[in-house]
Amino acid sequence: MQDSKLVNSSVPLRILFIFLIAFSGLASCGGGGGSSTVNGTKSIGSNFTLTATSGVNGSITPNGVSIIAQGGTQTYTINPNTGYTIASLVVDGTPVASSTTYSFSNIQADHSISVTYSPISAVTHTITASAGGNGSITPAGATTVNQGTSQSYAITPNPGYSIATLTVDGNLVSAGLNYTFPNVQANHTISATFSVSSPNSISLSLVPARTSGVAPLSVFFDATGTTDTAATSRPFHDLEYRWSFGDSTAGTWTYGAKPGTSKNATTGPVASHIFEHPGTYTVTLTVTDGANTATTNTTITVTDPDTVFASTTACIANVTPVAGVGGCPSGAYAYPGTSDFDAATSTALSAGYRRVLFKRGDTFAGSTDANIHVNGPGIIGAYGTGPKPIINGPGSTYIISLGTYGSGVYADWRIMDLYLNGKNNT
Repeated sequence: MQDSKLVNSSVPLRILFIFLIAFSGLASCGGGGGSSTVNGTKSIGSNFTLTATSGVNGSITPNGVSIIAQGGTQTYTINPNTGYTIASLVVDGTPVASSTTYSFSNIQADHSISVTYSPISAVTHTITASAGGNGSITPAGATTVNQGTSQSYAITPNPGYSIATLTVDGNLVSAGLNYTFPNVQANHTISATFSVSSPNSISLSLVPARTSGVAPLSVFFDATGTTDTAATSRPFHDLEYRWSFGDSTAGTWTYGAKPGTSKNATTGPVASHIFEHPGTYTVTLTVTDGANTATTNTTITVTDPDTVFASTTACIANVTPVAGVGGCPSGAYAYPGTSDFDAATSTALSAGYRRVLFKRGDTFAGSTDANIHVNGPGIIGAYGTGPKPIINGPGSTYIISLGTYGSGVYADWRIMDLYLNGKNNT
């Protein structure tokens, strides 16, 4: 009986113990919502914190704190500023290989990522320059040059000396007063030596056909009188002649042997140039025999046709023009409307007009040649805009003639900007 009492009295205690365990389990489940932590570990459905920081001279994207769901992925993009590179990339306190992107995948915990930057070290090369006695090279000695850049040198002989040799990377090159290493990709050397110059016996002759006139002005230059008794008895053939016309507005050649080259320069013992705009130009001639060089210059003055012909301009059109309208210069004589080219030209010249302009877009014809029977300076040209005026020739003779047979030669005329249709003769 005693044992039976003990068993019966323990039943309520056992029931209470089971109830407490069940209640504790419900509490830990949190009612089935959100997340919970058991022994410090987050359970399914948790969010995690990722923290990104960047040093100066670059950026990381996204920056700062990001909240990512459990099992998610987060990618970071790292952008160093120009001239900088990644110095260190640290993930969760541990350095990792540098990269411009980093990804956290299947995230199950909080993480951190941080990046710092450092300047990019430029790739450089050394060029060593040296000069013998009686001259110099600038810059001298060792020069540090960034890869891909250029470095120029000036070689200067002392008075009475000339460059004897110019050696680049151990090889002789053509001696000149300047040398440039373009797009440097390696170390280089340059050295110059000098020797006593032979006497300069070049005697220059520069004769322009004229030194002034109205624009456009064509000038012929003659240097055939140049001599070099110490070097050659054939200076016309053996010397090198280089011309610069001092005309920055000259433009480039469209046609000919060297299309695309400047009209402002040429070579040879004779040369010519058309100065199309008013101004004062310094024409320079340089002659060399390979050892010595001589230079001389002359000045060409070009005047403005609007000034020179201010009171001697005539405008001619199929319909009587109006001075100051449509490109006909102000103050010009408005010739009565006509299509007779030779009659209008001869009449205007006889009346004292020296700039005779035909309207662009109009067509004219001649029954005989238009005879220029007075000295220039003068212009027979065009005014206005559009296509050149068409001049249909008589077919049996010339369109324009300078003087008549036996009457002498009339000079300094400019016939320009006309479309001459000569039919049988031009």
